[in-house]
Amino acid sequence: MKKPTKAPSTLAALGLALALPAALIWYCDVYVNWQPGVFPFAMAAVTLGIAALTLLTLYSRGERKAGALFGYFSYDWCDASTRVESKSLADGAVATEHAGGYEYNQGRDYYFFNVREELDEPGEWYLDRSAGLLYLWPPKGDFKNIALTLNTETLIVGEGVKNLSFIGLTLQGTRGGGMDLRGDGVTVDHCVIRNLAGDALRLEGYNNTASDNEICFVGQRGIYLDGGDADTLTPGNSRAVNNLIHDWPTVAQTWMCGVELRGVGNLVAHNEIYNSAHTAIYFHGNNNTIEYNNIHDVVRHVSDSGAIY
Repeated sequence: MKKPTKAPSTLAALGLALALPAALIWYCDVYVNWQPGVFPFAMAAVTLGIAALTLLTLYSRGERKAGALFGYFSYDWCDASTRVESKSLADGAVATEHAGGYEYNQGRDYYFFNVREELDEPGEWYLDRSAGLLYLWPPKGDFKNIALTLNTETLIVGEGVKNLSFIGLTLQGTRGGGMDLRGDGVTVDHCVIRNLAGDALRLEGYNNTASDNEICFVGQRGIYLDGGDADTLTPGNSRAVNNLIHDWPTVAQTWMCGVELRGVGNLVAHNEIYNSAHTAIYFHGNNNTIEYNNIHDVVRHVSDSGAIY
């Protein structure tokens, strides 16, 4: 198993991917009404250089837009985010641009982010979309490089791929995914896929292998593995083995597993999977095998879930 990457560095949800330190992976400047006893991982993330304010403090600063809002507004297994349309100084009400998939309930956990007035510590940033400006207070310490990307596409896409190997690549810096490969006999081995907003690696077909890769700081799933025929129970014989998957997802927080296993007759084994809001391995299908995986520090935000679900 390879040594894990130390520094998370993707902030893609608001339109840019940035090479930045761990304190910014939650891309928020303010959080409110967050219960540290219930969600310790979220608390640890946001306390890395992020100011904790009350709604009263936030509202007292005028009738301007208050950035965006993230939270578990209805259930602990359903996260959502939306820009704030307006807020009322008179009664403290917030109007959002979009409604969630479920009703908003009282007492739920949420925080505000991308609030210019709370840009007050090294390692924080604010994106002004209307002006096309990114305000960054560089982090302390050895800060030499910043990488920006406006790419929204998956980096490597293949349809009908046959007997092709990707070995030793590093993929990063997109609002899309890392690899989306559909075909047979595809191998992705000893690659590093990080700092992007979509799925790291999708393999669909027969006899495909994802092995000895490191996947970290991605916005959605780690590995999506599908293959085989459900009608005839023909096995896909595809594998996800010996991968290191950690510190994800950085955009959507629920139902974005380390490995999603589907199809018939596929294998997920000997992977180490850790540091996630939701489940490590999520599976459907027939005659699939999940064995000898080292799973720890997952399901850290949500309820109604498990390490393997």
